[in-house]
Amino acid sequence: MSASDDTPAPVKKRRGRKPDVYDPKIAEKVKAAAAFGHSQHVIAKNVGTSHKTLTKLYRKELDSGLYDMILTVEAAHFESARKGNVVAQIHILECKGGWVNPNRMRSVNIDLPPQPQSQQANMNEDVTVEVRMKFDTELRGSDDAET
Repeated sequence: MSASDDTPAPVKKRRGRKPDVYDPKIAEKVKAAAAFGHSQHVIAKNVGTSHKTLTKLYRKELDSGLYDMILTVEAAHFESARKGNVVAQIHILECKGGWVNPNRMRSVNIDLPPQPQSQQANMNEDVTVEVRMKFDTELRGSDDAET
């Protein structure tokens, strides 16, 4: 054996671009930008990569960014309601509980089909009375509306 057999052959340099690799620091930036609602093209430009590479490497962050932000805001909103914020409590009841605040109900405009003049005055009066009775019944309960 000669001395030249012990030395490894020189490694050839690879040609072309270096492959893009996942970077946790960039992943945090992508997730934060997605949470604030920035488009993927804008995020790719700010991160310094193409849209295709961004979606290939950071798909999870793009998908979960907005969802995580919504969960954070909802948790803060719920915690505020638990601590006694009445406005937050009402909002949660209206949005999640199906509760209707009677103070927010206002007059209702009903578009009626055109009627002959003789019938129109009586019909509008009947509908107004019927809507008012229904509103009073829902607002006060059926026992109070009858009196």
